[in-house]
Amino acid sequence: MLAFALTLLLTALNLGGGLYAWTNAHVITTLYIGLVSLVVFGLYEWKGTKIGILHHGLFQGGRDAGQTFTL
Repeated sequence: MLAFALTLLLTALNLGGGLYAWTNAHVITTLYIGLVSLVVFGLYEWKGTKIGILHHGLFQGGRDAGQTFTL
């Protein structure tokens, strides 16, 4: 899902302004689907699985553990 979302996002960024105008339907739909897929992937990683790409324990533990790792 991550590879799919990033591929669509990068394809849209590559097509926009070059081969197609930024307002062309090819660019807008590819960009939109890529962004939506990236959000769906983020939600799945957050709520849908216990062990994702990054272990959820890295972000737990309050200010001393979670926020420090995020920064």
